[in-house]
Formats: sequence, C-alpha cells, structure tokens
Amino acid sequence: MTEPERIQSHAYSVLRASARRVLRLVESEITRQGGCATIHTDQFEHCGSRRVYRPALAEIHALGLAELERYPKRYVCRPSRRWLTISSRQDALIASTLARAHCYDVETRTPAAVGRDPVHCN
Repeated sequence: MTEPERIQSHAYSVLRASARRVLRLVESEITRQGGCATIHTDQFEHCGSRRVYRPALAEIHALGLAELERYPKRYVCRPSRRWLTISSRQDALIASTLARAHCYDVETRTPAAVGRDPVHCN
C-alpha cells in the first residue's frame, strides 16, 4: 500500500488533529532513525502536553498506524500495517474512542480505570 491509500483509509480518516500531529512526529522520527525510532517524552511535548500526546499515541496504536511500546520517559515506535485490517469507518471510530477513553480513565484515576491494565497511557 502506498501513502495515499493509507491517508484514504478508515483508520486515518477518524484521527483527530492532535493525533495527526503526533503521527507526523512519529513518522518523521521513524524515517530519520531508519525503521525503528526511540522518541523521548519531551519530544512529544512539541505536539502538546501529555494530556494531548498520550491519548493520541493510544489512538494511533489502536488504529494500527504505528506500533508503540512505552518505557520510562520514552517510546519505541515502529511502522505498522495493521490499519489495513480495519474494514469500516465504524470499526475505526470504535477503536479510536475506546483507546482515548481508556487513556483518560487511567490518567484521571476515575473509577472506570480501577482494575484495568494501563497499556499505553500511564
């Protein structure tokens, strides 16, 4: 698949503006570092505060636009083609909404977060 096909995909179409900014940063670092990028959290702050970039990263990962692993003070990012498996805009919206909601619950420590595994946001 080429770049225009990804941009026209259901996964990309549901990304919020903040997530698109973060995705551009991730993609530029992957390109610059050669296939796998280590991005420190302070680099993401150019896209906004952690209340902006953490939900965006969760959304990007849930939609399969990049593979992300969180470590203390940094993320390891790899390109992904999982976005090809999202067959409808509704599926993409559900994945996006759940990823962002889970991230907000974990950050604010609301009762909805109790007992859940904070995969990408803590």
